[in-house]
Amino acid sequence: MKERWGRWTTQLVLLWLLCASAAGHANDRSYANCAVAAVAALSFLGGRSLEAADLRQVSAVQPAATATMLDARAMCAAVGLQVTPTRWTVEDFERCSRPTLIALRNPDHFTVLLDVQPLGARLMDSPVDGPTLYPWSELQPRLVGLVLVPDYDGGPDADGDVWTNRVIDVGGMTAATATATAVKIENRGEIPLDVSVLRSTCGCTVPVPLEAPVPPGGHATMEVLLIPDAPGPFEQHVFLETSSPSLPVVAVSFVGVATAHASSFTPSVVSIQSVHGQGAQNAVDLMGPPDLIVRDMPSSNPHLEAVVTRSIRTETSSQHHIELRLDPEAPVGDHTAWMEVESSQKAAANIRPLEVRISVRPIVEISPRLLFLGDVRVGSMARSVVLLDTELDLDLTGRIGLLTENMNVRIVRRSVDGGKAKCEIEMSIHKLGLIDERVLLTYRGKVIPGAEVRVVAWAHEE
Repeated sequence: MKERWGRWTTQLVLLWLLCASAAGHANDRSYANCAVAAVAALSFLGGRSLEAADLRQVSAVQPAATATMLDARAMCAAVGLQVTPTRWTVEDFERCSRPTLIALRNPDHFTVLLDVQPLGARLMDSPVDGPTLYPWSELQPRLVGLVLVPDYDGGPDADGDVWTNRVIDVGGMTAATATATAVKIENRGEIPLDVSVLRSTCGCTVPVPLEAPVPPGGHATMEVLLIPDAPGPFEQHVFLETSSPSLPVVAVSFVGVATAHASSFTPSVVSIQSVHGQGAQNAVDLMGPPDLIVRDMPSSNPHLEAVVTRSIRTETSSQHHIELRLDPEAPVGDHTAWMEVESSQKAAANIRPLEVRISVRPIVEISPRLLFLGDVRVGSMARSVVLLDTELDLDLTGRIGLLTENMNVRIVRRSVDGGKAKCEIEMSIHKLGLIDERVLLTYRGKVIPGAEVRVVAWAHEE
């Protein structure tokens, strides 16, 4: 038991070194710092809202504007919230489906990760905030390896009794007009499940309560009326309270684009996938009212060209054919831009119904992107396995190399497994203290943009 506690203590100290300057910037100014806000959010999602006396008790752990993960754990203990310190890889973060307290860096921040969906990761800073969708590709480089998993149901790995849609993309809607959508709720437990509406955001969502409990093994559909209050992209939330001991509060998010007139826009989002250096071409047809005017993409994004090549108008509608061209030199990462539209209708001025998302991947993708080695001894050799994947015809076993500045690293074994190259890399540890290094992937001696691994460890003398 002492050895296990020692390992957790060492890992928490390492995390403290990584995020000791975590600044508090929760939206609710009553929180001393963002760690207090995150603990309050974690408690709220567990079915308990912290009162003023509880918040004073939590804030007393670290009243300053900065906090550490050690402080966050002590804050949880101050209000009886049991948490388990756990070391996560990037894959563990991607599989997250339960509220978990995490730390971010650059800038430093504490928040609660709800889950990771195809539309992005959902974060919740405090009980007064609804879930916020954050692009996964932007969040991943900011992750810190240690997390605090709440023991809501006696263990962080237990399955919940409730399943529901967590993020629902409703597409195009009309502002100030109620539109019905549905939330499916499944009872995976052994007792009837009561579901009620705890809270909804902005008064824009009107959930219709369930008439009866959901039987074990059964499912029900809750109707939700969405009423966006203004044109443009929107994100609204409903918090459902359940009788399940494993998941007492469920947060459901609705995302879409509202227009100021009764017309359809198809699609509301266009996603482009590309490999660095290859470029991409795509086309989309945008539907709207007969007097709709579509503007070309602003020149603020030098890597994307969007040109309206054809417009067809009738008495009731118009159709606009838009060609999208991505520059091969577009940097690795995700980029977002909007196609602006105008209408003679006063209420429809400056609406933005079409979002263009560009995802540029490295020519060789590497996973995991974070190698957390924990405690290592100076002078030792550490080994880890990474997987390489590419859509191009490249020699992943003979032409791949590694490059870094402050440590020696080399590939000691290569193989092909399921279409991916499997490489075992060896790293020599030659300095004391915190090790936080970027290892770059090379192909034929040239660095592959965007293909890198972050190595984090704590080196000590024997």
